[in-house]
Amino acid sequence: MVLTFNLIVLKKSLVLPKEFIKKRMKELRFHLIHISGCVIQHARQLIIKISKNAKIMNLIQSVRHRLEALATAPPLIST
Repeated sequence: MVLTFNLIVLKKSLVLPKEFIKKRMKELRFHLIHISGCVIQHARQLIIKISKNAKIMNLIQSVRHRLEALATAPPLIST
């Protein structure tokens, strides 16, 4: 449980916008996870269709870009 809490705090500080830093997990769940949508599996692809709310789409795209930036390792410096 402590590890989960630490990961949520890390995610809030590194990935989410500033207005989400003080929010509890329940509020994050309602803003980010409880988004109406549909998951479609077709031709070996998993497609997620969500509502066209521009604010939610911008938030999800910014979070995805920040996660991608964290996932890429910095280049190794050879000596």
